[in-house]
Formats: sequence, C-alpha cells, structure tokens
Amino acid sequence: MEQDFSLALLAAAAGTLDVLGFRQLGPALLSAMTGNGALLGLAIGQHRFAAALHSLAAFGGFVAGVAGGSVLLDDAGDGWSPRVTVVVSIEAVLLGAFALLWLTIGGPRSEIVIYALILLASGGMGLQSVAVRQLRIPGVTTTFFTGTLTSIVTSVVRAGEHKRPTSMIPQLVVLLAYVGAAAVASLTAAHGAGAVALLPVAVVVVVLAGRAIAGSDVTRTGKDGSC
Repeated sequence: MEQDFSLALLAAAAGTLDVLGFRQLGPALLSAMTGNGALLGLAIGQHRFAAALHSLAAFGGFVAGVAGGSVLLDDAGDGWSPRVTVVVSIEAVLLGAFALLWLTIGGPRSEIVIYALILLASGGMGLQSVAVRQLRIPGVTTTFFTGTLTSIVTSVVRAGEHKRPTSMIPQLVVLLAYVGAAAVASLTAAHGAGAVALLPVAVVVVVLAGRAIAGSDVTRTGKDGSC
C-alpha cells in the first residue's frame, strides 16, 4: 500500500508537468516521450520550428536524466534501494529548481527561460522513469502509460477467462493518479500556473519523506527486536 501511494504521487508529478509543458512550454510534454514525439512531428509538419525545438529539448532533458539515473543505478539491486533514493532526491532538486525559476521569473517569459524549464523538468522525469523501472513492478511506470493500460486490460481479460491474473491495482493507481493530477493541474493553471509549478516537487518530497520515515521505523523495529 505504501509503495502504491509513492508511485501514485510520482505519477501525479508527471501528469502535472505534462499539462504545464503542453499549455505553456511549447507545447512539449515533459514526461510522456511518445506523445512528445507526436508533438514534434506535428510541429515539423506545420513548419512551427520553435515548437519543434521545444519538443527536442524535452527529449534531450529526458535522455540526460535517464542516462544519469542509469549510471547511478548500475549494479543496484531491484526494489527501492538507497541508490533509488539518491536518484529520486536528485529529481527533487531539479523539480525544485524548476519551481523556483518559474516563481522567480513569473513563468515562461522568454525562450531562454522556456528551455531552462523544459530541461529541468524533463531531466527530472528521466531520473524518475529509471528509478521506478528499478522497482521491477510488472506493467507499472509513472511517466508513460501505454504499457500500463495494456497490462490493465490483459489482467481484466485473464480474470474473465478464469486464468490467474496479475494484480492490476498498482497499474490502476498510477494511471488514475496521472490523469487526476493532469485534470487538477489544467483547472488550476487556468487561474495561474504558479501554484501548479510547486506541485511536482512537493509530491516528490512527500515520497522521500515517507521513505525516510519507513526506513527509520524498520531500523527502530530491528533495534527493539534485538534487545
């Protein structure tokens, strides 16, 4: 349950950033690179090369985040290890810088600021994608959901055929969290995006705090049990 809650919060961060990216930074999706690829192709086909460069910047930031996270998690064990915490902590720093820049400048007021915001957010999402992948939960991601939806439908069909289905609860949780956060972000951004820019880093910090508390509880329990 605790892990499902953490994944839901991370998916909410991704949904929020995709809305901000689509509405005010390009448009460019900052976590969903499949959709970002479609936006890139659309921009090129319509000769909107500035928008195409925004999508390319999102690709670049995401790839850099994935590459950095992969290096940090090389040879790390499956599950939420201390190195996964390090990767998510770096994500929080990038998203914190994203929020700080947004609030300080007052939003995407120039091309330089737009590129900086895109790179910070998409880099954080690349790190998040690698961190969640390290958990090895079948069909669960927090930054792209075609595979997640496939897993959900497959589980439903297997259940209907009385075959042993895999649990679809984690997949449903992250999908609903992403869509719900995107909806809330869209409604809120219509009245000013400043508060929305804070949401991604806020939820990631909550995830890290929850992991820290859970770790301290395990340590305390171990010490009590050894007495």
